[in-house]
Amino acid sequence: HSYTVRSTINPQLQRAAEAALQEGLWRYERNGGRLQFRGAEANLSQAIKRVEADKKVGDKRPAWQRALASARLPLYDVHWTPALVVEKPSGKKGEAWRVGLADGRGLPLAIDNAAAQRKLVLNDVVLIRVAEAKGKTAARAELRVRPIVQGTVVVLENKTGRVLAMTGGFSYPLSQLNRATQAVRQPGSAIKPLSYLAALGKGLQPNTLVLDEAITLPPIGGGRARQQDYWTPSNYDGGSGGTLTLRRALENSRNLATARLLDGGIENKPEASLNRLCELAVEAQIYRECMRYYPFVLGAQPVRPVDLAAFYATIANEGLRPSPH
Repeated sequence: HSYTVRSTINPQLQRAAEAALQEGLWRYERNGGRLQFRGAEANLSQAIKRVEADKKVGDKRPAWQRALASARLPLYDVHWTPALVVEKPSGKKGEAWRVGLADGRGLPLAIDNAAAQRKLVLNDVVLIRVAEAKGKTAARAELRVRPIVQGTVVVLENKTGRVLAMTGGFSYPLSQLNRATQAVRQPGSAIKPLSYLAALGKGLQPNTLVLDEAITLPPIGGGRARQQDYWTPSNYDGGSGGTLTLRRALENSRNLATARLLDGGIENKPEASLNRLCELAVEAQIYRECMRYYPFVLGAQPVRPVDLAAFYATIANEGLRPSPH
């Protein structure tokens, strides 16, 4: 029997999402000084010897190029270019790292990772990004190192909920967990539109003025409470913005202005406002159950990325929530 499999995935968009996530995770770790080079992807010394012994008639490619072209690397879904170390500096002036690509090109290799400089040897296979020639600057290869940090990308079509692209981590061979659908993380400020949506539903307008000043909310449930049971949020920059329009408070992601919506902006009392937000979050299917505590409004409750994407699609659809599929 033959089968026809139809997918909502857009191949070009899927590839772009994977490549963007991989490059983004690498840059995130590099900029934070956390990259850890553990070793080459493979070493083809033995494969090159076998190719040299098996001389194919008509194939004029050097042995290293043929070996690299037929190599099967562990991270088959990483969109960096495999390259073979063909020259390693010995310390003499003018010597530099060089790599060979499967298309036969030889490029200088830029390495800013001390561990890689110590560990790499000839015929090692590394992953690189080719920086093409620009003006007087010659083309070169930039070393890429597997990051430890993970991430996810999910792209939905707003109107239909079709999943156009989804990648659940840096590389499937390294981790089979799909972080878009099988994991949760704190959404942080990405959940703030929920509070403003509730405020608009109560009659506030984009030009309604709100205070971006310090506020302390009493414990949920009332009764006698200790000082540490009160909630006193703060802005990211530690300051306050005075009086802002509702639009400007959301545009600038102001924590204090958002928290103040609980006190009269959504319902008359903070606890009632929180209850309304929880109802709205469940109605929008962001959560199956809502944790009733004030930091919820600033994104403290973890959410599945695919559910958060569907929430934003709902906003784009003016209230109609698509079902991701």
